[in-house]
Amino acid sequence: MVGWFGALQSQDHHPAKRAIGQRLAPGVTDADLDRAFDDGVILRTHVLRPTWHFVAPAHLRRLLELTAPRVHACNAYAYRRGELDGPLLGRTTDLIADAVAGGNHLTRAEIAELLAKHGILAEGSRLGHILIPTELERVLQRPASHVQTKGTAGGPTAGSPRPLARSRPCPGWRPPHRP
Repeated sequence: MVGWFGALQSQDHHPAKRAIGQRLAPGVTDADLDRAFDDGVILRTHVLRPTWHFVAPAHLRRLLELTAPRVHACNAYAYRRGELDGPLLGRTTDLIADAVAGGNHLTRAEIAELLAKHGILAEGSRLGHILIPTELERVLQRPASHVQTKGTAGGPTAGSPRPLARSRPCPGWRPPHRP
């Protein structure tokens, strides 16, 4: 069902999960949905803008190719406020990519600890703004059931990562016509 829609906003995990359940066949239980999430049938990522969305893995790569430049642009102020420039975000993305290589899974706390060992402060919203580029660059993908308190991260599941330096819109993008 998520694949049919392309993506579904899921900032509030449990109500978004319930919305999926209401649209499926009778008899689908909460445990069935959790199993689908844990199996990676549905991912939770920042694919359309800087808010959470459920997305099917088969659609993620193409959606990110289309939307990642815009999500980065929307996050520009937060990156500046958190003193997260391109070189630092490139470094954090590389460190995290190395740590999750081979299917390793890390919690948010473990990622923060890893970055701290390399002299990078990663707490609170700053950690979140470090993690968003790793999602946009297909380094981390999260099963949808792994909400912030449980949050594991592993990857890559949506194709190999690409360089972080994509600050311009994707080819073919045109600004909307404004009369």
